[in-house]
Amino acid sequence: NDYTALKVDALQATAIYAEESVFHYWLGIAYVHEKDYSAAILSLNIAKQHTDNPELLVRIYSELGDNYYRTKAFQDSDKSYEEALVYSPNNAYVLNNYSYYLSLRKEHLHKAKSMARRLIMLYPNEPAYLDTYGWVLYQMKQYKEASLYLEKAAAQSESAAIFDHYGDVLYQLKKVDEAVVWWEKSKAAGNTSTLIEKKIKEKMLYEE
Repeated sequence: NDYTALKVDALQATAIYAEESVFHYWLGIAYVHEKDYSAAILSLNIAKQHTDNPELLVRIYSELGDNYYRTKAFQDSDKSYEEALVYSPNNAYVLNNYSYYLSLRKEHLHKAKSMARRLIMLYPNEPAYLDTYGWVLYQMKQYKEASLYLEKAAAQSESAAIFDHYGDVLYQLKKVDEAVVWWEKSKAAGNTSTLIEKKIKEKMLYEE
């Protein structure tokens, strides 16, 4: 976890071995941890040009998907995730992030549902993946079905985000008092957003 040293070593390595893809990949990772996402994208794009290793390409494209999303280059993000899935169609990390980010954007929700569904078929008891599937259903306004998966996720997790999602779907189902209980649990678990304070205080749903 020493990303400062990683950056120093990766810069030296890329200077000496300019066509070694893996060094550009690790330099990209170092930039990610500095939150220098534009620099990370540049390094990762160099990395992909110098390898035909499928395992490394999956990692490169998945990181590009994440970092393009962070910089709001959504079309490039989608394209990168699609490339990753060519090499690894059932890659859990890619399926989860791609479908969840689509749900946050409220775009291509049927595609997101298909990917998230595949994910929970592969990993039926993973809270993060159940949450993703439930949140896609939530964005599709399929609240009753969404609540089944978000309830299961919340029961197996200590995640503030999952508790918040479960509270939101309960509110949509007119279970306001129960929603407030889960919003309070979300706050206790570390949710520091101003919206969670408003939801608890006013017993109303607020969304970004």
